[in-house]
Amino acid sequence: MVLMLFSVASGISDEGVAIARRRVSARVAVAAVVCVASLIGLAAPTMAHAAPLFPVADMGIVKDDGKARTPAGAPDSYTITVINIGPDTAPASWSDILPASLTFLSLSQPAGWSCSTPAVGASGSVSCSTANAPVGVAGFTLTVQFGGSIAGPVLNLATVTTDTDPNLGNNVAADGTAFEPALTIADATVTEGNSGTTDASFVVSIPTPSSETVSVGYATSDRSAQAPGDYSATSGTATIPPGATQTIVTVPLKGDTLLEADEQFAVTLASASNATIADDTATGTIVNDDTTTPPPPGGTPPAPPPGDRTAPVIVSASLNRTRFAVGPAATPVAAGSKATKRGATIRYSVSEPATAMLRIKRLRPGRRNRGRCVRETPRLRRKPRCTRATAVSTLTRRHTRAGLQKVAFSGRIGRRALARGKYQVVIGARDAAGNSARPRTLKFQIVR
Repeated sequence: MVLMLFSVASGISDEGVAIARRRVSARVAVAAVVCVASLIGLAAPTMAHAAPLFPVADMGIVKDDGKARTPAGAPDSYTITVINIGPDTAPASWSDILPASLTFLSLSQPAGWSCSTPAVGASGSVSCSTANAPVGVAGFTLTVQFGGSIAGPVLNLATVTTDTDPNLGNNVAADGTAFEPALTIADATVTEGNSGTTDASFVVSIPTPSSETVSVGYATSDRSAQAPGDYSATSGTATIPPGATQTIVTVPLKGDTLLEADEQFAVTLASASNATIADDTATGTIVNDDTTTPPPPGGTPPAPPPGDRTAPVIVSASLNRTRFAVGPAATPVAAGSKATKRGATIRYSVSEPATAMLRIKRLRPGRRNRGRCVRETPRLRRKPRCTRATAVSTLTRRHTRAGLQKVAFSGRIGRRALARGKYQVVIGARDAAGNSARPRTLKFQIVR
């Protein structure tokens, strides 16, 4: 018997030719056994039932998350497809070693495959194997978490192996993902001053330098502080150049000599380029530094007692309704006492004549991060839950006598209606000598 082997240069490597030769030799050997057995009268297996001694299986792998960019700190899912091009079934395995910037979340696998993974939240190797990979495809879904401080793109590799693969050129799949850094903006607290302007500086930052220019729009908005009287309304675009991690947004504050409560305004980020926004709002607090009560309209304030160091006391505080719809009437930002038949009436009692500050705050769910209760994001979903209070406005009431006070509150600040949701009002008081009372807090809900 003469056996001739021809190798085709296109598509079969030297190693593949050697495997093919062993496979053909093995099958010729089985044919010889069948022939000899028939000559001596023994039953012999037919070629149709003889398993190949050296199965040949061209294994390939493909890995893709379907996108070019992913927010840093967000989960991402890769589709991993293992392909047996054939011609035989064969044992096979694949592995993916997660780099330190990626942590494991979950893996789905088809029947017939056995897999091992790192613990959830850890890096390490993901691997799967089967004793018999049929000709065709097997699909897996690997979900990972990208670290919030990733700098630059991450290249992740998956590799498939089998003992007799004639083509090693399709055994490795790579997927490179560029990560968008997470933008945050920090709060700022500044003493207002008595005249001129003072800048409040807000730090806009990303965790690590980016190779691209990061930009984001910003704009101020009123809370208890009002533009243009308390600060200058400001908007624009903040830019962080490649290699840097932060930039500064400045807002001019206007000084005065009026005794008033500390006031707040907001700076909000929007429309980021080459980044995502993790914390979109910062609070600017204008700290009052004046110690003399301004004269009320048509009168002169009483002089404080010499050496007065006794703080006023808020003896009691209550709401006649804790759930109510917004009424049609405006609530003056600064006024005297008055009751209301619609909305709600805020009642409190002070121990001496004082200026009361009623700070309205919106209550929203949040997550605890670095000692602060911040807005919920996918990156923080495993952090402890908390309730964050966001300042809305401050109502100021000047009382010339001690005792019970009533403030008509329609659910509006001026004529601006509060949105449906949960709120709190923090009641504070300060006397003419500048002594401050311990605040009292009441909660209510706008139901519209």
